[in-house]
Amino acid sequence: MESKIANGLGISKKEYSAIMDIVSAAKIKTKDLEYSIEGNVKRLSYYTDYPLDRGISIGKFEVTIEDGKVTVLSIVNLKLAKLPESIGDLENLTRLDISYNRLSTLPESIGRLKNLKAIFALGNDFAMIPAHIMQLSNLENVNFKDNRIPEINKIRPDRIAEIFQAAKNAVRN
Repeated sequence: MESKIANGLGISKKEYSAIMDIVSAAKIKTKDLEYSIEGNVKRLSYYTDYPLDRGISIGKFEVTIEDGKVTVLSIVNLKLAKLPESIGDLENLTRLDISYNRLSTLPESIGRLKNLKAIFALGNDFAMIPAHIMQLSNLENVNFKDNRIPEINKIRPDRIAEIFQAAKNAVRN
């Protein structure tokens, strides 16, 4: 069954397994996932809303697959506390949005995402930027706004101004 779904998405079993690990960590039921195709782009998505004191909050899970490669992963506002190590198997990922969850750490396997150009981790519980993120040479945008980051840790000085956005973190260097 798993290989049929992976084939339908046009991705490898390893990538499919990583996506399903993330779906499980986010407590999403696979029956609630929606699938769409627009040209050579496929999307696997899930949206939810839940009431807040003032309005409604929207949670989003979305995977973008281009030419048989997982290139974008968005896990936004789903109360995710931990990402599985298998996220490192998404080797073609160029954009990762894990904003407004409950994350305070990232798995070391993030360091294997050599094609990653952007990571957005706004509104989580990070006290520092994980060092293994800063080893990724293709990063162009790292956004950790609205976390608990008191100082810049282990970021190559030549990369700070280019890629780091840390407003509302009381940053000191």
